[in-house]
Amino acid sequence: MANISYTSSRAYGVFIPLALGCLVLLCLFGSLKLLVTDGDWRSSLNFGFLGSLLAWAFWATWDKFAVVTVDTNGVVVSKDGQEQRFGWDEVRSFWTVPLVTPAIYQFTFTGSQVVVYFVPRVSASLNIGIWTFHFAGMGRFIRQQMSSGPVT
Repeated sequence: MANISYTSSRAYGVFIPLALGCLVLLCLFGSLKLLVTDGDWRSSLNFGFLGSLLAWAFWATWDKFAVVTVDTNGVVVSKDGQEQRFGWDEVRSFWTVPLVTPAIYQFTFTGSQVVVYFVPRVSASLNIGIWTFHFAGMGRFIRQQMSSGPVT
């Protein structure tokens, strides 16, 4: 059997936190502008709330994006020039962040405080609200490895 392997995108790991930080600043400055110059406190409150949600997402994911490679042997997390290897039996959870396109995946591991977010290079997933359906690629491969063992 050929060793199937998928790797996540390094570019998204840089872009997503940077974009979140910029959106937080835009929302908060927009909120301040609406309040000070227009006196529109309702719109200011809405922008402030949106900025707060984005700030929480930025804080929750900051420094947690990594390049993840999965194959039939397990998961390799590459971050800051270091690699950590985990077997499939050590994967505690695999989760897809809801309401986001492209799909952002999260791994947590048993016996480790490592939480990692990543965006797959190859995946055919459909996000509908809080549900994600994996049809092909990295997401489907991970689901199959976690549920039934090696893919044939």
